[in-house]
Amino acid sequence: MVLAATARLQRLHILVTFAYDIQLQTSRYASLRPSFLRVMTSNRVGSSNRAPAEYKRMTEGAERLSLNLRFRRGGKDLDNKARLDLDCVVNFITDLKFTGQNILLFGFADDGIGNEVNLELSKERAQLVAEQFKRRGLTPFVVTGFGDSIPVASSLTEEGKEKNRRVELWLKK
Repeated sequence: MVLAATARLQRLHILVTFAYDIQLQTSRYASLRPSFLRVMTSNRVGSSNRAPAEYKRMTEGAERLSLNLRFRRGGKDLDNKARLDLDCVVNFITDLKFTGQNILLFGFADDGIGNEVNLELSKERAQLVAEQFKRRGLTPFVVTGFGDSIPVASSLTEEGKEKNRRVELWLKK
Protein backbone atom coordinates (compact mmCIF):
# COMPACT_ATOMS: atom_id res chain seq x y z
CA MET A 1 0.00 0.00 0.00
CA VAL A 2 2.78 2.44 0.96
CA LEU A 3 4.81 1.50 -2.15
CA ALA A 4 1.81 2.13 -4.42
CA ALA A 5 1.22 5.54 -2.84
CA THR A 6 4.91 6.42 -3.21
CA ALA A 7 4.88 5.40 -6.87
CA ARG A 8 1.78 7.54 -7.49
CA LEU A 9 3.44 10.53 -5.83
CA GLN A 10 6.55 10.07 -7.96
CA ARG A 11 4.46 10.00 -11.16
CA LEU A 12 2.55 13.07 -10.00
CA HIS A 13 5.83 14.88 -9.29
CA ILE A 14 7.11 14.04 -12.78
CA LEU A 15 3.89 15.30 -14.40
CA VAL A 16 3.89 18.54 -12.41
CA THR A 17 7.56 19.15 -13.18
CA PHE A 18 6.89 18.55 -16.87
CA ALA A 19 3.86 20.87 -16.82
CA TYR A 20 5.83 23.78 -15.33
CA ASP A 21 9.09 23.36 -17.25
CA ILE A 22 8.78 24.71 -20.83
CA GLN A 23 12.35 23.74 -21.69
CA LEU A 24 11.70 20.16 -20.62
CA GLN A 25 8.52 20.06 -22.72
CA THR A 26 10.30 21.43 -25.77
CA SER A 27 13.25 19.05 -25.53
CA ARG A 28 10.99 16.05 -25.15
CA TYR A 29 8.42 17.14 -27.69
CA ALA A 30 10.22 15.63 -30.69
CA SER A 31 10.24 12.19 -29.08
CA LEU A 32 6.56 12.53 -28.08
CA ARG A 33 5.33 13.55 -31.54
CA PRO A 34 2.98 10.85 -32.76
CA SER A 35 4.48 8.61 -35.40
CA PHE A 36 1.24 8.77 -37.40
CA LEU A 37 1.84 12.43 -38.27
CA ARG A 38 4.34 12.92 -41.05
CA VAL A 39 4.69 14.65 -44.39
CA MET A 40 3.96 12.26 -47.23
CA THR A 41 6.23 12.50 -50.24
CA SER A 42 4.00 10.81 -52.80
CA ASN A 43 0.60 12.01 -53.92
CA ARG A 44 -1.36 9.02 -55.23
CA VAL A 45 -4.74 10.75 -55.09
CA GLY A 46 -3.61 14.00 -56.70
CA SER A 47 -2.17 12.16 -59.69
CA SER A 48 -5.33 10.08 -60.08
CA ASN A 49 -7.49 10.57 -63.16
CA ARG A 50 -10.57 11.06 -60.98
CA ALA A 51 -9.16 14.10 -59.16
CA PRO A 52 -10.52 17.45 -60.39
CA ALA A 53 -8.10 19.61 -62.38
CA GLU A 54 -8.24 22.35 -59.72
CA TYR A 55 -7.20 19.85 -57.03
CA LYS A 56 -4.31 18.61 -59.17
CA ARG A 57 -3.18 22.19 -59.88
CA MET A 58 -3.27 23.25 -56.22
CA THR A 59 -1.49 20.14 -54.92
CA GLU A 60 1.27 20.27 -57.52
CA GLY A 61 4.54 20.74 -55.63
CA ALA A 62 2.77 20.38 -52.26
CA GLU A 63 3.16 17.61 -49.71
CA ARG A 64 0.24 16.02 -47.91
CA LEU A 65 0.20 15.34 -44.20
CA SER A 66 -0.53 11.72 -43.37
CA LEU A 67 -3.42 12.70 -41.11
CA ASN A 68 -6.96 13.53 -42.24
CA LEU A 69 -9.34 15.32 -39.92
CA ARG A 70 -12.65 13.44 -39.91
CA PHE A 71 -16.23 14.50 -39.24
CA ARG A 72 -19.36 13.10 -37.71
CA ARG A 73 -22.04 11.81 -40.04
CA GLY A 74 -23.99 14.38 -42.03
CA GLY A 75 -22.57 17.42 -40.34
CA LYS A 76 -19.76 19.85 -39.78
CA ASP A 77 -18.70 18.60 -36.34
CA LEU A 78 -15.20 17.18 -36.03
CA ASP A 79 -15.11 13.72 -34.54
CA ASN A 80 -13.47 13.27 -31.13
CA LYS A 81 -10.11 12.13 -32.53
CA ALA A 82 -9.88 15.11 -34.89
CA ARG A 83 -10.47 17.51 -32.00
CA LEU A 84 -7.54 15.99 -30.15
CA ASP A 85 -5.35 15.93 -33.27
CA LEU A 86 -5.70 19.66 -34.05
CA ASP A 87 -3.16 20.87 -31.47
CA CYS A 88 -0.72 18.16 -32.51
CA VAL A 89 -1.06 19.13 -36.18
CA VAL A 90 -0.54 22.85 -35.49
CA ASN A 91 2.54 22.11 -33.36
CA PHE A 92 3.92 19.82 -36.05
CA ILE A 93 3.43 22.44 -38.78
CA THR A 94 5.01 25.24 -36.73
CA ASP A 95 7.91 22.96 -35.72
CA LEU A 96 8.61 22.56 -39.44
CA LYS A 97 8.74 26.39 -39.66
CA PHE A 98 5.71 26.63 -41.92
CA THR A 99 3.26 29.53 -41.70
CA GLY A 100 -0.38 29.79 -42.65
CA GLN A 101 0.72 30.81 -46.15
CA ASN A 102 2.01 27.25 -46.61
CA ILE A 103 -1.20 25.47 -45.53
CA LEU A 104 -3.82 24.11 -47.92
CA LEU A 105 -7.06 22.63 -46.53
CA PHE A 106 -9.31 20.52 -48.76
CA GLY A 107 -12.68 19.33 -47.50
CA PHE A 108 -14.55 16.24 -48.70
CA ALA A 109 -17.88 14.51 -48.13
CA ASP A 110 -19.25 11.02 -48.61
CA ASP A 111 -21.73 10.51 -51.43
CA GLY A 112 -24.74 10.19 -49.13
CA ILE A 113 -26.44 13.42 -50.25
CA GLY A 114 -26.73 15.32 -53.56
CA ASN A 115 -23.72 16.81 -55.37
CA GLU A 116 -24.55 20.47 -54.59
CA VAL A 117 -25.09 19.74 -50.90
CA ASN A 118 -21.90 17.66 -50.69
CA LEU A 119 -19.85 20.40 -52.33
CA GLU A 120 -21.16 23.01 -49.90
CA LEU A 121 -20.70 20.67 -46.91
CA SER A 122 -17.11 19.90 -47.91
CA LYS A 123 -16.33 23.64 -48.14
CA GLU A 124 -17.93 24.27 -44.75
CA ARG A 125 -15.85 21.47 -43.21
CA ALA A 126 -12.64 22.95 -44.61
CA GLN A 127 -13.69 26.38 -43.30
CA LEU A 128 -14.37 24.93 -39.84
CA VAL A 129 -10.86 23.47 -39.72
CA ALA A 130 -9.44 26.79 -40.95
CA GLU A 131 -11.20 28.56 -38.07
CA GLN A 132 -9.65 26.10 -35.62
CA PHE A 133 -6.21 26.78 -37.14
CA LYS A 134 -6.80 30.55 -36.84
CA ARG A 135 -7.62 30.14 -33.14
CA ARG A 136 -4.23 28.46 -32.80
CA GLY A 137 -2.35 31.21 -34.65
CA LEU A 138 -2.21 29.91 -38.24
CA THR A 139 -4.36 31.23 -41.08
CA PRO A 140 -4.42 28.72 -43.96
CA PHE A 141 -3.74 30.09 -47.44
CA VAL A 142 -6.19 27.85 -49.34
CA VAL A 143 -9.49 26.61 -47.91
CA THR A 144 -11.90 24.86 -50.25
CA GLY A 145 -13.94 21.72 -50.74
CA PHE A 146 -14.38 19.13 -53.46
CA GLY A 147 -17.59 17.40 -52.39
CA ASP A 148 -17.52 13.65 -52.94
CA SER A 149 -15.23 13.86 -55.99
CA ILE A 150 -12.22 12.03 -54.53
CA PRO A 151 -13.32 9.20 -52.24
CA VAL A 152 -10.58 7.37 -50.35
CA ALA A 153 -12.87 4.44 -49.54
CA SER A 154 -16.07 2.88 -50.81
CA SER A 155 -19.19 4.72 -49.72
CA LEU A 156 -21.11 1.44 -49.73
CA THR A 157 -20.21 0.87 -46.07
CA GLU A 158 -20.55 3.18 -43.09
CA GLU A 159 -16.81 2.76 -42.41
CA GLY A 160 -16.00 3.86 -45.94
CA LYS A 161 -18.32 6.86 -45.69
CA GLU A 162 -16.62 7.85 -42.44
CA LYS A 163 -13.22 7.85 -44.16
CA ASN A 164 -14.56 10.02 -46.98
CA ARG A 165 -15.85 12.73 -44.58
CA ARG A 166 -12.51 14.44 -44.14
CA VAL A 167 -10.31 17.49 -44.51
CA GLU A 168 -6.91 16.86 -46.06
CA LEU A 169 -3.96 18.98 -44.92
CA TRP A 170 -1.30 19.96 -47.45
CA LEU A 171 1.92 21.99 -47.10
CA LYS A 172 3.34 23.99 -49.98
CA LYS A 173 6.83 25.48 -49.87
